Amino acid sequence: MNNRFEGVADTLYIPLTARIYVSEDFPQYFRDEKALSLKAEIPELVHAKLIRTHTCTVGSDSCDYWYVGDESKTAKEYAAVKML
Repeated sequence: MNNRFEGVADTLYIPLTARIYVSEDFPQYFRDEKALSLKAEIPELVHAKLIRTHTCTVGSDSCDYWYVGDESKTAKEYAAVKML
């Protein structure tokens, strides 16, 4: 399986992540269920690790997450941290 984005897919990655962000942080204005359903797929496709330690959906006062390279020092540091 080729995990590289090419062509149109490259141009859609940033809007997709923006739709996910807005759907999570501002659901009263915009909610894209399809984009949210793809969120779990993104890290593997771009060889990244999702780091998320709190979220509005479970009562936190903010939604904060970031992606890091799956082989990076930060990914290894957060390997034992429970993610939401």
